[in-house]
Amino acid sequence: MKDEYKTKKQLIAEEALQKNSSLLKALSHAQSQFIANIDTHVLFDELLNQLITLTQSEYGYIGEVLYSSEGKPYVKTNAITNIAWNEETRKLYEKFASQGMELHNLKNLIGAVLITGKPVISNNPSTDPRRGGLPEGHPPLNAFLGMPLYKSGKLIGTVGIANRPNGYDEDLIEFLQPFLITCANIIEAHRIDQQRKLSEKEMTKLSMAIEQASDWVVITDSKGNIEYANKAVEEITGYKRDELIGQNPRIFKSGKHDEQFYKKMWDTILSGLPYRIIITNRKKNGELFEIYHTITPLKNKKGEITHFVSTAKDMTQQKLMEEKINYLAYYDTLTNLPNRSLFNDRVKQAVARAEYNKKLIAVLLVDIDRFTFINDTFGADVGDEVLKEVGKRLSNSVREGDTVARLGSDEFGISLIDIAQSSDIVLILKNIMKNIRQPIKIVREDLIITACIGISIYPADAKDSPTLVKNAEIALTKVRGMQMNNYQFYTSDMNVRASEFLLMEKNLFDALKNGEFIIYYQPYFDINTGEITGMEALLRWNSPALGLLPPSRFIPPLEETGMIIDVGEWILKTVCSQIKDWQNKGYSVVPVSVNLSPVQFSQRDLEDVLERHIKESGINPKFITFEITESAFMQDIEFTKSVLEKLKKIGISVSIDDFGTGYSSLSYLKRFPVDNLKIDISFIRDIATDPDSASIVTAIISMAHGLGIKTIAEGVETEEQWKILRILRCDIMQGFYRSRPLPAEDVEKMLNK
Repeated sequence: MKDEYKTKKQLIAEEALQKNSSLLKALSHAQSQFIANIDTHVLFDELLNQLITLTQSEYGYIGEVLYSSEGKPYVKTNAITNIAWNEETRKLYEKFASQGMELHNLKNLIGAVLITGKPVISNNPSTDPRRGGLPEGHPPLNAFLGMPLYKSGKLIGTVGIANRPNGYDEDLIEFLQPFLITCANIIEAHRIDQQRKLSEKEMTKLSMAIEQASDWVVITDSKGNIEYANKAVEEITGYKRDELIGQNPRIFKSGKHDEQFYKKMWDTILSGLPYRIIITNRKKNGELFEIYHTITPLKNKKGEITHFVSTAKDMTQQKLMEEKINYLAYYDTLTNLPNRSLFNDRVKQAVARAEYNKKLIAVLLVDIDRFTFINDTFGADVGDEVLKEVGKRLSNSVREGDTVARLGSDEFGISLIDIAQSSDIVLILKNIMKNIRQPIKIVREDLIITACIGISIYPADAKDSPTLVKNAEIALTKVRGMQMNNYQFYTSDMNVRASEFLLMEKNLFDALKNGEFIIYYQPYFDINTGEITGMEALLRWNSPALGLLPPSRFIPPLEETGMIIDVGEWILKTVCSQIKDWQNKGYSVVPVSVNLSPVQFSQRDLEDVLERHIKESGINPKFITFEITESAFMQDIEFTKSVLEKLKKIGISVSIDDFGTGYSSLSYLKRFPVDNLKIDISFIRDIATDPDSASIVTAIISMAHGLGIKTIAEGVETEEQWKILRILRCDIMQGFYRSRPLPAEDVEKMLNK
């Protein structure tokens, strides 16, 4: 199950680990056979086969460099693989190597390695100028990599591989460095063997090569008693060589493997076969470490086992890297909480368990309110601190065994398991919301955080984990569209509405692209003189399928999807162009109000967008008024104040729309640079029949006039309402009593009169 969630990064790491293991096997085997005096040609054949398999190449060779009496290099091929080669080609290369041709005079890719002493990569040999000069009958090359072999700073050989499907690069050269060092060591030993001069000095060099190797080398007698350990063993285990000589390797025993593990190992090596395994050992200080271990029996001429050679590579760092990659694949590094992959896996496991124990599961998706504003206002560092703090508070709000995860950005997921009854979920919900709302100290200020939560419950809402999470997302979308600091349980009809929403989103996208939106204009009238003093721009959607639709049908989806940004910019551009057109026709133009949604109001580049369209149209900014709902004003007082000041600086007027509905904002009003208050239609509708509505309207008008703000009554539909508003000294009225919203050509007729 866990493998289903491996990331690409994790798969790449595992592939690299597998390649390292393959290379290690080849080198360990070569070292053991080298110590056992196996023929060098056989070693090269085996190493070369490993290299070709490892790099997915088609051809390859390992060549020994000899020097003439003049100090010029020749090449002698010590081993050539027969992989994908016919016998005639092999004979050709053997003949070519036996000629001892001077590579200074041989202009080919192999010669380039000898001449430069550096690796040569050619991923298009057919056009490479270094390709020429080879004898006729040379096999075709599609890609070539040649690498020099050095020993004690002297060039002693070359390795060449060719025709790898994806070509060659520098990373492969770096990966093959241990292989090249081993080849160089064996060539050096082979040179000594060929010359039959196994002097003590040369044997010392060979010993030094093993002694200074970075990999573990231990030699024991046939009973397993340690006779030799190189320096790497001391560095890895912490034991000194004197402490190890004469000891049995069980001194490294970690207790992590049973007797059957060791029995299998001894049965294998006593039968004369090498044994390879990843084993966990213990250092002198008690720490555990892992090594990739190869134990090879050494035999005398009679075939009797005389020694065992243990070669190994410390895998501890690779193991730590693998664990780190695994952590990155399943955990969020900022909050240290599980990420979406692990959360989905936990929910899946919880559903499987709930099918057995018949308990409830609740999936909660939590979204921090106004997190984008927090991030933009205080900076990303503060935003990160908020996310970490919210993660801690959520974790402290649930029970042991429940899962809290960060799913991305400011969204968290919670899986509540083993719930006995649904009422228990509400108690946990209230505890979560209470803990989130505790003040967070940010830049010497207390920041209050709120969140919206969508909830779905197993098995009532879904019986599989993907649907359970999806339904919680639908509930979260619903509550986000309602209000902040609230939660919403999933209901079955939400899926229908979600499908309708997705269809509406597509249609709206097409509407903007196809020019289906139009602007209607509803005039404002002076309540005393009846003159037109302004008008409001109202968006309509002329849908080919549904006809002319009012804003209530499509504005909510526009705001939830963020499309209101593009549509709002289109409205502003259209209104500015219309005003300019009326001016060019000689009409007496009045200010036009444009509704600004909360989403637009939060735009960071709002000021730039406004100035650009006003400048492009060439109109005076005084002919534009922005209407912003009271609820949007009250989201953040300081932010609202700063935005309004920018609008006033441009020269744009500001109206508060739907004033008086649900917010005690009178005390804040004096802080805002506002020009007009639009009294909510609910008070105007009942002004002639409800004394309370009349009192509220009276208070709003009186308060606004005291602050030098004009009042606009919206929704005036009767003569009686108009007369009362005139008595109450309201300034402007808007409504069906004087005019319905009209297309631009009908408004022109009114302006012309």
